[in-house]
Amino acid sequence: MHIKSLKKANTLLQQLEALDKEIICIQKYAQVIQDQHLDIQLELSHKKVEAAVASFETYDSEFPLSRMYQIQIPTFFDLMRDRKETKEDKEKCKMEISEVIALQVLGVMIAHKEAERMSIINQLMAYGFEVNV
Repeated sequence: MHIKSLKKANTLLQQLEALDKEIICIQKYAQVIQDQHLDIQLELSHKKVEAAVASFETYDSEFPLSRMYQIQIPTFFDLMRDRKETKEDKEKCKMEISEVIALQVLGVMIAHKEAERMSIINQLMAYGFEVNV
């Protein structure tokens, strides 16, 4: 086995350990929701996204040298947001949800993380490591 393979396997193992911690955390929270009657709020937030900058070249027949121009390409959030919203509203969305919906959301998150986990395990097995699932 080569050093590169060991380094890659070590990176994959660290990712696997981090995923396991995340899955356990989500499962514990799901158990709390199931055992207790809670008022649950779902909050979605994102960092403020700046418009992407794209560069392109144009050729002007009067000037034989190409010139670089920059244009601002609006992001999806730029196009969809309401101009009357405050800055804080643009970055956060908060709502109350039922216990059933909360458990469904957590279930979907666990399913995606477990699929990612299996992908990492398959990669480790491809390097020749035996992984007990």
